[in-house]
Formats: sequence, C-alpha cells, structure tokens
Amino acid sequence: MKIYGTGTPIESTTGLSVIRTLLSSSILKGIVPPMTPRESEAKTRSKRIDPQLNDAGWRVTDRSQVGIEIPVDGYDAEPWNGVTDYCLYDATGHVLAVVEAKRCSRDPREADEQLRHYVTEIARRQPYSPFGFMSNGFETW
Repeated sequence: MKIYGTGTPIESTTGLSVIRTLLSSSILKGIVPPMTPRESEAKTRSKRIDPQLNDAGWRVTDRSQVGIEIPVDGYDAEPWNGVTDYCLYDATGHVLAVVEAKRCSRDPREADEQLRHYVTEIARRQPYSPFGFMSNGFETW
C-alpha cells in the first residue's frame, strides 16, 4: 500500500485501519460484483467502491464523513478535472484520505500523479497531509 503525504503524521491510526479493510473485506464477503466490459468510472464507483467504503465504516451518503467530487483549489483542470473522487474526513472536518477512482478495466496506478497533486494541495490547507489511495474496485494502492 502506498501512502502519500509529507505533512505532520496524524495521531490516530483508526482511520487508516478502517481504510485498510476497504478492499479485502468487501471481496471476501462477496460485496464486489464481477467486472463487466466497458464499465464506466461512475459505475465502478457506485457498484464497487461505494459498497467497499460503506463496508469499511464510511457512510458514503454522510457528507460529514465522505465528500464526493470535491474541487481542489489552485488546480489546473488539464489534464484532469481538478476534483477528487472521494475525500474521507476525520471528526474535525480535515481530509484524512483521498481516494481516486478509475474504471475497473484500468490500472488504478494511472492516477498516481493526479493523486499526488491532490494530496499536496490539500495538505497546504490543513494541519497534516491526507493519505492517498487509488482504486479500480479490485485493486487499491
């Protein structure tokens, strides 16, 4: 697992331990449906990543826990659209982790540079750097 960020380490690992269950527990419980050809990123998120986040204890519909498509200030929209796929918030409202999604037919590591930029920009506006994860619903880095 790669963790991005260069700021002050967070005091609690509770969020990280919850995030670690993101992929493994969902697949073992049969929550992740089989891949379908040409599945869009939006469909991958709704069918695969959302259930995994929910299974890991993050209520995707609770905007105090999970932000979806959050714009990153100071970010040029090219070559990406400048919004995170998911921001997972700690109890104080700081971003604990950013999850960048890719359609299930793509390698999630294609989001490496994009995610690194989001994490760096978010870290400038809060006391610590968030963790960064890339997922296609089957692999999470």
